[in-house]
Amino acid sequence: MLPHPEDGSQGRGSEYWLAPGLDERPAGRRALAPDMQPVITFGVLGGEARLRGAFRTCRDALLDDPTSVPALPRARVTVPSQ
Repeated sequence: MLPHPEDGSQGRGSEYWLAPGLDERPAGRRALAPDMQPVITFGVLGGEARLRGAFRTCRDALLDDPTSVPALPRARVTVPSQ
């Protein structure tokens, strides 16, 4: 866990390193529509919710495009020395 940048306390930590990235995402939209300011709030997730999210992300990445098949690493071929 990362310490809180202001008081050094140990919290969940995720909101401290996620916030800058989440603020950058809507920056392009803010430039086009400055009146629209989304409010991002952090929720509390249990261990199972994080695992479900990771599983869903992996599953969606594989199944979003049915025409693509992920490449498997090549098997090593060993030739016995004579």
